[in-house]
Amino acid sequence: MRPTFLAFQTAYRAIATGQIQLDTAGNNISNVQTEGYSRQRVDTNSVSNGGYIQKFKPMDVTAGGGVEAKRVSRVRDQFLDARYRMQNSENEKYTAILSGLNDLENVLDQTLYDGLLAEIANFKEALNPMLENPPSNDMAMVVRKAADTVVSLLNTYAQSIEDVRNQQIYDLKTNINTDFNSTVQNIAALNKQINEEIAHGNTPNELLDERDLLFDKLSGFANVRIDITSKWLSSSLKVEDVEIKILDEKTNTEIDLIKNDIYNTLSVAENNDGTVSIKVNSAFGNKNLAYGNDVTPFLTSGSLGGALDVINGTGTEFISLSQDLAEPNRFRGTLYYKGMLDTFAANFARALNEINAYNPNEEMPRSFKVSSQLLADGSTANPDYDSADPYYDETLDSTKPAFDPTKWTDTVNAYKKEDRPLFSTIDPLLPEITAANIRISPEWLADPMQLTVTQPGDPSEGENIGRMIIAIEQGFTFYVAGDSNKGKIFDGTLEEYFTGVNATLGLDVALYKNYSETSGYIMTTLFTARESVSGVSLDEEGVALMTYQKSYNAAVRFFTVLDEMVDRIINEMGLAGR
Repeated sequence: MRPTFLAFQTAYRAIATGQIQLDTAGNNISNVQTEGYSRQRVDTNSVSNGGYIQKFKPMDVTAGGGVEAKRVSRVRDQFLDARYRMQNSENEKYTAILSGLNDLENVLDQTLYDGLLAEIANFKEALNPMLENPPSNDMAMVVRKAADTVVSLLNTYAQSIEDVRNQQIYDLKTNINTDFNSTVQNIAALNKQINEEIAHGNTPNELLDERDLLFDKLSGFANVRIDITSKWLSSSLKVEDVEIKILDEKTNTEIDLIKNDIYNTLSVAENNDGTVSIKVNSAFGNKNLAYGNDVTPFLTSGSLGGALDVINGTGTEFISLSQDLAEPNRFRGTLYYKGMLDTFAANFARALNEINAYNPNEEMPRSFKVSSQLLADGSTANPDYDSADPYYDETLDSTKPAFDPTKWTDTVNAYKKEDRPLFSTIDPLLPEITAANIRISPEWLADPMQLTVTQPGDPSEGENIGRMIIAIEQGFTFYVAGDSNKGKIFDGTLEEYFTGVNATLGLDVALYKNYSETSGYIMTTLFTARESVSGVSLDEEGVALMTYQKSYNAAVRFFTVLDEMVDRIINEMGLAGR
């Protein structure tokens, strides 16, 4: 005969399990708006009533010992979690890049207001009256004022780009020092706390949810690989073994970040060339990195990778600027647009300074060539005289004197090239003109007529002014830093050059906006898929509540039936046959 109180145990287990299920459903419903909460479920299994060690095992039929709740577990899909975090890293990179490019576009945009191109046009218009009219201080001052406006605007652009860079560097330092390092530290602390809870026989679901939120946040900084395995704490107890590494998929390089409760941090260093480096402060691992503790080349994803692209990106044209980086960054970031603006300023100044130089080709006056003998420069003398030449001497028409070496030397010295710069640098110790240091030359500031209006042999008074206008309208060659030895960047006009810079920036903004929107859409899709697994549905929990309630009521009814049976056995069966 089956022991009577064994059935009571079955009923008790059903009631206890039903209570846990009701409590779990209620906990799910109460946390429907809790960020990062994972839907919980009760894992149950049937209690066996068989086996040799059970004293009252029935000889034939075994109905079992009922149900028991083994644990309350979280409902998670590790595959969806990994995909979501990988996509989060990509999305945060595009967001960081787009933010920086938008700031640059606000600086260089020529469509919202009259910018550099409008001031270049005003400068050209100021030159026009000097073509036909004799020069005067008034007209020269107008030209100088127009040129000064161009210079001031270039200075403003350069400062604005530098402000964008400084803001990006500040944000990067804040993200690393405040957010990234604290997130890493909190994850390591949670790893320790979770293992302590497991060691004491608890299931730390809430701590696991909190850590998963931090995993999601960490994936926004960089692409991370999270490995959670089990390890034996004793012969009968397992705990977690957690390893987290930053993964650079381009080079397949791994950077140790967290090992259970041990963690590494990152720090930002500003280099002499204006770039920044990120270094790992290692508490463990990372002994075989190619560049020591410099991990800048391997942070190619997440908000950190996006910020590095914006800050260090030189494009292919200005790679030489990033001398302090182990690997140059070819993204078109702030250094690229700074380089393009510096190239504009340097070549604008170079072209006009060269045109304004007096007698740049060191041309000799024809009136000096008065002898049939060879002159000192190896050319044959010209017996014809040009009365319009400033060196014309009417006595030469009749006397035709022989070659005079003394007069030749004096004239050669008089006709040597004379530099008359219109533009220079703010600091004389920095001869290379940039958008940040270009200024009106001290000579032009002192004398508005520093402008070379005419050159030797010009047929009209303002011919050299015409050369300046032609250079602005028809263009010239743009060299890196205005130096022909550093390579050519562009052939064309000032307007074409700067329009090209703006168009390139506009295309970059449109491209990364598209990337960001596409990535955001995928993020939303993955988040919805993950929520369908881990999120709380009030409809599902309502159905579960009714199911658990009916199960609980049935278990209570079973208990009542058993109570009636025991009462019959004890109080009535003993009276039978009396």
